[in-house]
Amino acid sequence: MIETRQAIIGDKDFLWKLKVAAMKRVLCLLSMLLVLSGCVISKPTVSKSDTKNLELAFKGMELNSWRSPDGEWCFSILKGTNREKIIAEITDSKTRISGLDNLKIELAKLPKGERVFWVNYAKEPVPKNIIDALMEYSKEIEIKLIKP
Repeated sequence: MIETRQAIIGDKDFLWKLKVAAMKRVLCLLSMLLVLSGCVISKPTVSKSDTKNLELAFKGMELNSWRSPDGEWCFSILKGTNREKIIAEITDSKTRISGLDNLKIELAKLPKGERVFWVNYAKEPVPKNIIDALMEYSKEIEIKLIKP
């Protein structure tokens, strides 16, 4: 009877060792998959289609426009707030966008459905052809441009 008990206990140890070995293999495989997935995942580049999944700004965005001393139209796109922005903030070289073509590139990066409130800081009104071109373009890229 003692021999039978030892044989049974011995079998339990054997089964336990099989289970532990199987769990170790599974953990090893999962660890390898995790490491390999880290090698495959890279920082995504922002393309037009990727940006359409971004969240909308809570208070929309502000498109600011003014004319530079050399006569070129300049723009900046800033997050909407409850306060008026100061001129230095709007015209900062870090946020300044020169020309209509460059503005279109930046507008295309906004998420679909974004509200963009256009504020004109120029001493003169923005030319109708620029307004019309941007209103049409905003429809193409599916943002809501509210003109000045």
